[in-house]
Amino acid sequence: MMLGAVLEHGHKVRPHKLRANDQEAAADIGFAIYREGAGAVTEALDTIRRRSPATAVQAGPLAKYGPLFDWLDRRCNAIDPGPIRDLLRNHIIKHDALSRGDTVLGHEIKERRYHSVHSLSEETNIPRVRMSRMLQKLGKIPAGATHAECGLLRFDAQDISGLIADFQTTIERKDVPAYIGASKNQFQTLYAGGIIRPLVPRDKPGAVRNVVFSRRHLDTFLETLNALPVASETGKDLHTIAYACQRGAGTTLNLVYGILSGELPAWRRDTPPGLSQVLVSLTDAVGAE
Repeated sequence: MMLGAVLEHGHKVRPHKLRANDQEAAADIGFAIYREGAGAVTEALDTIRRRSPATAVQAGPLAKYGPLFDWLDRRCNAIDPGPIRDLLRNHIIKHDALSRGDTVLGHEIKERRYHSVHSLSEETNIPRVRMSRMLQKLGKIPAGATHAECGLLRFDAQDISGLIADFQTTIERKDVPAYIGASKNQFQTLYAGGIIRPLVPRDKPGAVRNVVFSRRHLDTFLETLNALPVASETGKDLHTIAYACQRGAGTTLNLVYGILSGELPAWRRDTPPGLSQVLVSLTDAVGAE
């Protein structure tokens, strides 16, 4: 009856105040759906959720499922509701961005499965409007989506966990040269050439203030440099990239492109990785240029 009542009379229905014939009709509707099995019940829950008048981003299960949720949550203690409670719980978990520790129909959520723009905003401490704009630039949200449409989107928590970590460990633009062991001019060259990329792409509509960089992206760049062989026994006359450029071997961008692609042999000093520790043969560099 609860399922049929919400479907027939909406989210504000008070089933116990319906006339007897309306209660009977609601029970018949609910039973007909129930008889078709879990798939039919899930389709009915889809319909109920879709018809919800709630538009707030933070709207909870009570607003989405009406008195059906209220009854299953706290009013049917004297009656075993059967599998409908599990079906509704799974439906809520599938569609709502629940946090670890939240309780849904008597069960505690052990692990977050989805994020919303709102929960991402809270976890990263980035205002929701700015988070929406960033996610659009990253291709996670369709361009031109409204605020209300953004609020309804859900993101797989595992897929987006790396993005959350990126936002929480960003490095400001002014600190990147020291982090990668490069001069300011070298960094500007690599940045302009697309080798060092900002966390939020700069070549898409909707500019984002305060350009920042992903520590993960910068660490990947440094790991590539650290994988170069140590220059202790090469037998070659090796020099830094800056020196090679000064001697006519080309630009920083061309040399780094060659090193990363494997076309230009390179070595490194046996020190913590950084662009200033990378060494090349002047002969090789001039030939590659």
